[in-house]
Amino acid sequence: VSTSIFLLTFICFHAPYKSLVALTVPSGPIVIVIFNFFAIISNSPSKNFSGSFFLLLRQRSVLRIAVAISLSLIPRRAASYFILAINGCSFATFDILSPPSPASFLNCQNTFPVQNIKPFDAISLEEISKILGEEVSGSELTRLFLQINVKDNSSETKWKRINSALSACQQRDNSACRIISLIQIILNPVRYAKPEKKEQYEKALNSINIILSFSGYRIEKNGELVQIKPVKNIDEALLRAQNFYKLLVDRKIHPEVMKYCKPEALQDNYFHAVFEAIKGLNARIKEMSGLDIDGTNLINTAFSEQKPYLVINTMQTQSEKDEHNGFRFLILGVQTMFRNPISHEAKINWEISGQDGLDILTTISLIHRKLDLAVRIYPNHS
Repeated sequence: VSTSIFLLTFICFHAPYKSLVALTVPSGPIVIVIFNFFAIISNSPSKNFSGSFFLLLRQRSVLRIAVAISLSLIPRRAASYFILAINGCSFATFDILSPPSPASFLNCQNTFPVQNIKPFDAISLEEISKILGEEVSGSELTRLFLQINVKDNSSETKWKRINSALSACQQRDNSACRIISLIQIILNPVRYAKPEKKEQYEKALNSINIILSFSGYRIEKNGELVQIKPVKNIDEALLRAQNFYKLLVDRKIHPEVMKYCKPEALQDNYFHAVFEAIKGLNARIKEMSGLDIDGTNLINTAFSEQKPYLVINTMQTQSEKDEHNGFRFLILGVQTMFRNPISHEAKINWEISGQDGLDILTTISLIHRKLDLAVRIYPNHS
């Protein structure tokens, strides 16, 4: 009986520690069932019962577990031979004749489900392969192919090996998941931990992200894959690769702008970043002036030439009056040109490019810097 159970566990569950348990514990198959189920839970991305059960079905273990449980219901000797025969047949039928696709167990480091990573076109894959080929040695590439279970049948240059292997893999899986996994492994920040490799890492990451951005993806510096809106031209791709938020920081955008648009900027959501920044500008003017009105009425009243609530200079000379009026018209221009159309138009009908977003936010930043110097006065008092 012990020998039969040992063979059963070796054939069906492929784990030596489970075989030892079954060999030494009288109710070994029940223990095997428990180990198998908890192993499935621990490997389930969802970490919950429903997700684990779904994965259980995918791994085709239901029949084996059901048969193993039957050990407690029928005589030991008969059960052992019965289970050995049934599970041997299921092993031959399920695992040899129609094995599960390896892609069904690969989930791009738990970032996206396999079915969500659409295959890349041939040109994109070739460019990705050329970039990755510069980052690894031939021996490293062989090891990495084994790590992500990719067949390497080519003896050509590194990038051609990558292109050939990933192309075949992508076609078989109908998914670009292994491509993303290879990118994440090769561009792991740990591989570039030395200071002299920082520039090399940023260059490779930006180059990869330019290509991925056309498919609607980007690799963050922490190695995670995130979805973005697909770009339509190379200028937009370059902007996305350089990271919109980083460009705002490099321009030293005023903190009042960043306060209202930081979450949207991090998502490269230019439309709402501009909208929130303009709303933030209006809110600051209302707070500084003490006025409880909004829109163009707020701007005209707060910066009135005759009875202003806020001034950015002494308004003693004509030049200072012209500056004051010009500042008012600048705010009105931003308000009427961008906020009003954005608030009334659907996002799909009012497209703001990354470059436009940067320029608009820079203009709003300039307005805030001028407001830093503004003084509140009370037109109803002397």
